[in-house]
Amino acid sequence: PLLQQQLQTTLETLEKINYQLQEIKVFGNKAPEELERRQQRLQNNIEAKSRALTNSENWLISHLADKAEDIKLLNSILRPELGHLPKASILKKAEKIGSRVQLFDGEILLPDDFKLQPLATPEELTTEIAELESERARISQLLEATRNRTSLEQRRKETLEGKKQLEHNIQLASQLDQIGQDIKSLKKEMDKLLAQREKTEKKLRQLEEAKERLDNGRQVVSEQIAKLRQRENDLRRDQRDLEALHLEHFVLEKEVEGSTKDAHSLYEDIRQNYDKYQKLIDHKNRLFNQLKNKAQYDLADEKRFINALEQELKSLEDKEESIETLLNNIAVQFANPAQKFLDGYEEFRTFIVNEFNYQLGRVRISNIESLKVELEPNERLQKDLQKIAGLTLNTNTLFGQNEAANERFETLSEYLERGQVIPFNELFDLRLRLTVNGKARSVNLARQVESDGTDRMLRLIIIMTVINRLTVRSPENRIVLFIDEIATIDGKNRPQLVQYCQDNHYYPIFAAPDMVDGFDRYAIIRRGAGDQIVIDEKIHLIERQAKNDPKEEVLSEN
Repeated sequence: PLLQQQLQTTLETLEKINYQLQEIKVFGNKAPEELERRQQRLQNNIEAKSRALTNSENWLISHLADKAEDIKLLNSILRPELGHLPKASILKKAEKIGSRVQLFDGEILLPDDFKLQPLATPEELTTEIAELESERARISQLLEATRNRTSLEQRRKETLEGKKQLEHNIQLASQLDQIGQDIKSLKKEMDKLLAQREKTEKKLRQLEEAKERLDNGRQVVSEQIAKLRQRENDLRRDQRDLEALHLEHFVLEKEVEGSTKDAHSLYEDIRQNYDKYQKLIDHKNRLFNQLKNKAQYDLADEKRFINALEQELKSLEDKEESIETLLNNIAVQFANPAQKFLDGYEEFRTFIVNEFNYQLGRVRISNIESLKVELEPNERLQKDLQKIAGLTLNTNTLFGQNEAANERFETLSEYLERGQVIPFNELFDLRLRLTVNGKARSVNLARQVESDGTDRMLRLIIIMTVINRLTVRSPENRIVLFIDEIATIDGKNRPQLVQYCQDNHYYPIFAAPDMVDGFDRYAIIRRGAGDQIVIDEKIHLIERQAKNDPKEEVLSEN
């Protein structure tokens, strides 16, 4: 029953989808735009008739008589201006309606074929509005179906697949009884096979146990033979090793006399003592080589080396003075410039925080509540420069085994080996800190910050602020600035840009394909003959007039 219910639900869903797709075909596969226009026309018609229905309840003509036919006759006789007066204007209803019409002190006889003017009663208007509402709802459903046609077709495909799967499952469910009987038969046969397998496995285990006993006996014999052969090989190897050591024979014989150890244990003792002796020799040679490397003497004879080293120690004081002079020169060449580099960064950071951000904070752009530039320091590079700047080079720090000094020397050595040039902009990254709708966030200036217009406005303000810092700020020293595609900046931001230019002594010239609001003067440029552009001041230059000026004109976009 559950599968049948699911199938019924699937069929109903499929029927609805097919109905929606059929509706699209019935309407000739019309585009969504055409259906939207038709929906809008229906909406306008509904609103017009709703207004007529609301107004008709207070019209004089609707209350001048009781019968609808009499009201239509009176509507055909009276002017609409009179019929649409408020119902409070009625002093007395017309109760007797005929072909004779008295007008003031005159009388008119209406012809038998007098044509009545159409007048919709409130009941008729209500009916028409209901029909239009029904038609609009149908068009809305059709519009939604048309927009989602691809989705509907996909749902129809998926529903058909689900229907097939459910039908297949129902067919399988009908075969469950037969499958159950087949399973019982197979289970009986499997029980028989399991019993036969158990008997066979029991016989197989008995055979394997007998084979294992035979294999174990053979393995024991083989292991004993292998041990004897291995012992023979070990003794021969020990003999060869002792002969290769070139030991004195009386030493070996003395060790053997009165000893209760076997031959291999005696060999191990001799070998260990020999290895200790070799290690002592190697350690002595290694220390000697290290001392030669540090002293930079290439003498193989130990006695000659000791004599040369004693002479070197006697002249050490003179060399220390020379080294002290060299170290002072290195400090001037590397430590002091590194400190100046860091001081320059600190001055730049102070300028950004105290001056540059103050100017940025005075500009209002779109919905940005606050704006400032942040410096994200390169921690690793600055720490390395601090280490180099902290070098105090003299003989005490050079040979004093100071861990901090050693670390500084290593850092300086790494940069010298790489020969790396460090530009100032590697000390930091610039990020923009924005607050929009009460939420603050940091963005990378290498990427787009906001929408196209807002992003362009931000970058313009930042660049103009930098230029402003590089010039002499004076009303007499105005900077001419050309800004193209000004229309890409929205109308709310253009006045802010113009005001910024005025406050910071810029003379801006803006360009755009069409005329946009927010500027004092416009120049319409058209290309003339050849490559020349001619501007006639009387024709092409337009001064902006005040908004309250009665002579203000609407400018053509051309």
